[in-house]
Order: sequence, then structure tokens, then C-alpha cells
Amino acid sequence: MSDFLNRINYKNLCSLNDAPIFLDKAKKTNVLTISGKGLMKQNLEKEAKRLSYNKPDLHLIANEIWDSRLTESQKIIFNNLANRINDQLNAPTLNNISQINTFQVTNDPFAYNLLNGTNFYGDESLESLSSPFS
Repeated sequence: MSDFLNRINYKNLCSLNDAPIFLDKAKKTNVLTISGKGLMKQNLEKEAKRLSYNKPDLHLIANEIWDSRLTESQKIIFNNLANRINDQLNAPTLNNISQINTFQVTNDPFAYNLLNGTNFYGDESLESLSSPFS
């Protein structure tokens, strides 16, 4: 493992040129979220193929690289890219959720307010008069 770690081209490992490929791959495999470490691991798999390294311990190697070989700024870059990819992956779902305007019917006032939100407008009760939001 240490031989492989020494042979890795860290410039290739930290390359973000494949960001569109990462997004397409996540869409095709129905991945819900991806992490910065997951993106780095995809680059590690490409680097392993380049070096003809086909041992099954890439997960351990990815952990070693992430924990002790990458700088904080490199981790932040991977995490920021992962967040942008996750935003694009989840945008259609969040858009659909935001368009739901059907109230949930329930006989319990607590459940109704929990599911439908609380409306303080026009409420003259003692609790609403002390609310900082009114």
C-alpha cells in the first residue's frame, strides 16, 4: 500500500476536471448525495487504473489519503464541489416539494400546525401577543 501511495500523482488525484462526469455518473446511478471524499475516491480509482493497481484495498487507501495526505484547503475544494453537485442532483426534488400547497387534514391542532405551519396573523390570543414574531 505504501508503494502505491508513493507512486500516486497527487495532481491527478486532486484534479476537478471531471466534475461534469461526476454529476452524470451520480445521476445515472441514482446517488442521492455525494461527499468530497467520494469525489476524491473516484479520482483515486482512475489513478489506480493508470498505475495498474487492482488490489481491493482502495477504500482503506482513500481513507488514508483523506485523513493524512490532503490539506484542509484540498478537502474544502472537494467538499464544495460535492455540495454543488448535490444541489444540482436535488434541485428537481426540492422544486417539487416547494410547489406542494395541499394542506394536511387532521383533527389534532398540534399535528395540523406541525404539518401545515403556524399562522399568527389575526390571532388575538395571549400567546400570540407575547410572541416576538408578531
